[in-house]
Amino acid sequence: MTTFLVALALTVLLLVALVVTGHKGQRSAHYALVVLTLASLVWAVREAEVYGQGLVFEGAAESVRTIHFVFVGCVLALLPVMVVTGVRLARVEDPARRRLHAKMAYAFLVMVLVTCTLGAAMTMMAEPIAVAAG
Repeated sequence: MTTFLVALALTVLLLVALVVTGHKGQRSAHYALVVLTLASLVWAVREAEVYGQGLVFEGAAESVRTIHFVFVGCVLALLPVMVVTGVRLARVEDPARRRLHAKMAYAFLVMVLVTCTLGAAMTMMAEPIAVAAG
């Protein structure tokens, strides 16, 4: 669980830095943070999967888990859209492109935060396998 919490905390910190550098127009730092944030997010997701294998999701936990996975799908759907709008903005600096990319980035951020909240809720409602089996 500790590794998962470290990965999650790192991802949140990187997301904050990503938003700040994007807002300030610090392109080089922003591009580097995009790569680091995605790597950290993948690490956090993997650690969550490993931790979740020791849990039983029944009842409310199972319902929240289903909703969590819907939001995971939304995050995955927004990711390429956000990347495309970012690449288009990098190629041609335009206020309309900047607004669109910012909207996609904030939508992505909100979806990630909702997904994390739902993940935390389902995890707290789940039972460890040892307790559920006994």
